[in-house]
Amino acid sequence: ADEIEGATHRVQAMRSKLITATFLDMFGIPILNPNNFDTVKLESVTKFHKQGLYFNQGYSKSGNQLIRIADMRKDGSLNFGTMPFIEINSKTQKQFSVEVGDFLFARSGSIGTCAIVREETNAVFGSFIIKFQFTENLLNDYFIHYYQLPQIEMMIRSMAHGTTNTNINAKNIKNLSVLLPPISLQEKFIEIVNSINQMPDTSELSSANLESTIQEMLT
Repeated sequence: ADEIEGATHRVQAMRSKLITATFLDMFGIPILNPNNFDTVKLESVTKFHKQGLYFNQGYSKSGNQLIRIADMRKDGSLNFGTMPFIEINSKTQKQFSVEVGDFLFARSGSIGTCAIVREETNAVFGSFIIKFQFTENLLNDYFIHYYQLPQIEMMIRSMAHGTTNTNINAKNIKNLSVLLPPISLQEKFIEIVNSINQMPDTSELSSANLESTIQEMLT
């Protein structure tokens, strides 16, 4: 079992590296922008943003689930299995609800952590998270990989406040420069990422298999 788990982790790490390599191959290092794509402030492609619910009354056995930073996985998904339940009224739920397509940023501690809401849920998002909705010019599944690039994470950390407990706010996030390739290229990148992620978690999966898939998609 340990060997299988180890192999799965190696494949996942391989996937992550190849996705990053694919991003850089298609778009270049963002701060250099070798392809002269448009560069905009995130604010210009933001439709809406809101900080999450401050709640200090303790968890319950039923009600609405509360999305915390701890429930945001490294791959940008949400772990509904770990979310606690809280009792809130319908007005509060409406104020702090999430929709499919919402982009969630951690604003404290785990700088660079983010997630995309991909399914209908009655969950609400907590106070250490900021919810964003973008215009049609910026696709979530392109931006999440942009945001998680090491160079961008360094840029975000340079904006952060505090030393022991680093924080960013909506103004910091909206001030982030974003490389904005044409939608067709964003969609192509997402297609390749999906192909990489759909390959099985087996020890037989090799870097050559993944690179071959990528080359086929790029041509």
